[in-house]
Amino acid sequence: MAKRDYYDVLGLTKTATQDEIKKAFRKKAVETHPDKGGDENLFKEIAESYEVLSDEDKKRQYDTYGHNTPKQGPSGDPFQDLFRRSGFNPFAQGSVTRPGTNMNLTLKLALEEIFTGTSKKFKYKRNVHCKPCSGKGGTNVKTCTTCGGSGAVREIINTPFGQIHSAVTCNVCGGQGFSYESICVSCAGEGVNSIDESVDIQIPSGVVENMSMVLSEKGHAVKNGGVGDLIISILEIPHENFIRTGNDLKFSVKLTYPQMVLGDKIDVNIIEGGKIRIQITEYTKVGDIFKIPSKGMKLLNTGTRGDLLVIVDLLMPNKIDSEERKLIEELKKINQKIAI
Repeated sequence: MAKRDYYDVLGLTKTATQDEIKKAFRKKAVETHPDKGGDENLFKEIAESYEVLSDEDKKRQYDTYGHNTPKQGPSGDPFQDLFRRSGFNPFAQGSVTRPGTNMNLTLKLALEEIFTGTSKKFKYKRNVHCKPCSGKGGTNVKTCTTCGGSGAVREIINTPFGQIHSAVTCNVCGGQGFSYESICVSCAGEGVNSIDESVDIQIPSGVVENMSMVLSEKGHAVKNGGVGDLIISILEIPHENFIRTGNDLKFSVKLTYPQMVLGDKIDVNIIEGGKIRIQITEYTKVGDIFKIPSKGMKLLNTGTRGDLLVIVDLLMPNKIDSEERKLIEELKKINQKIAI
């Protein structure tokens, strides 16, 4: 009996997307699963159709050749084939477990949050191992008869220098060394399902820009492999008043000419909230810095703090009245006499 068209088996057309193929398989598999009284042969036909159409390379060949898809051989370039077919197969049985996929998150923090430390809760989507199949993508494991479970088959490559014996990944099992009699309906053979994850992150005081925090196994899981990590990078939001330099804080204050010449007491903001009074000395110049010890940022994992650096600038009026103008003109005359 001739094989039915894979698209007809799943009730699809050739224009079907991968998402549509997956949904069609899940629906058909649930309806025909032998454990639920379905037809076993029909279920295997559905599984075979999905196995081909869900793989972009196999789907492309099937769309071109149908059920008469030729087996892949050398590309015609012996040197290209030699490097392509290295024989290294990380997915074969007995090899190292495939690592999961790490996920990256940038966490924006205000300077006040960095000073005190804070807790952040957020949600994101990640892939976790499918529970029904334990992340394998199927059930009832059977050894691949093509490669004998090694995940690779030997080939002879003809080159201008003679024959080279090489190992190439088995195209039947995809290098796994095994296959499944039944594809998992829950994950459509992918071994993972997407879930909404929620995490609480405790941010200690004193973290710095680009510092990373790692939450183990909170990244993406992969089929027949491990689970990646969630890597959180700190991004400091620029502050309206303070500029952070290491653990010191810079704060710019504008003073009038009389304040700079005669000195004054002024109030300046501090990062923990409120103000602190400092003494401006006589004859202060633009650019002078007043250092307030231990009023900067906290050092990570310590109680030590940096300093607050108050930088002086001149406050220029936008407009003056006639009385002020007369006084400034008198002052100008006095300064001119001193200069002479």
